[in-house]
Amino acid sequence: MAYFLRLAAACIAMSLPFVATAHDSGADARAVERQTRFGPVVGSDHSATDGTYAWKGVPFASAPVGDLRWRAPVDPVPWTKPRAARTFGIACVQYGRIYGPGSNN
Repeated sequence: MAYFLRLAAACIAMSLPFVATAHDSGADARAVERQTRFGPVVGSDHSATDGTYAWKGVPFASAPVGDLRWRAPVDPVPWTKPRAARTFGIACVQYGRIYGPGSNN
């Protein structure tokens, strides 16, 4: 039991530097708003640290459901309130390989 506790303590101590550096990349950046033709979006200004700006998760089309399924993309419904664009949207629901014959090949 003592061996297990020493091993667990060593693993925790070794992982602390990684936990300390893990953070939301948008948390330390300033918010920056831009107007698109569909409505305002609020992204992240990282220009002071790495010279970049980011707008994540901005919809480029309406959801492909109902009559829009298997059709060319259609513009999203415009919005008037500023839309948060500091984090990515929800990932696609896909299982296994995207281009392969199955999850075990």
